[in-house]
Amino acid sequence: MKTIFQKRRGISLKGKTLFDNLFRNGRFCRGRNISVKYLLSRDSSFASKGVVCISSSLGKSVVRNRFRRICRSLLYSVYPNVRHGYHFAILPKREFFDYGHKERERDFLGLFERAGLLL
Repeated sequence: MKTIFQKRRGISLKGKTLFDNLFRNGRFCRGRNISVKYLLSRDSSFASKGVVCISSSLGKSVVRNRFRRICRSLLYSVYPNVRHGYHFAILPKREFFDYGHKERERDFLGLFERAGLLL
């Protein structure tokens, strides 16, 4: 179990300067009910790092955490196919969580393809 946690831990984007740089200079790609903000990092040889941003308008903390877990599980399934060297933020809307798992996964993959983040 410890190795799984360590693998997933390396995916997270951390640091105020990285966040500010991503949201100030990053490119934006909008899907039907989910969007992604992405930026090629300075050192493109490292693995990509991402974050799930859930708005406080989506509900109380229990609901937001559930939505965050859903998005993170989709990210973990897609992550082996993501290009190296990118920083990205996933920005889902409320309607994204009304769909079933297959439709959410299809939208997620389509968005990453359109943004050019998949291999």
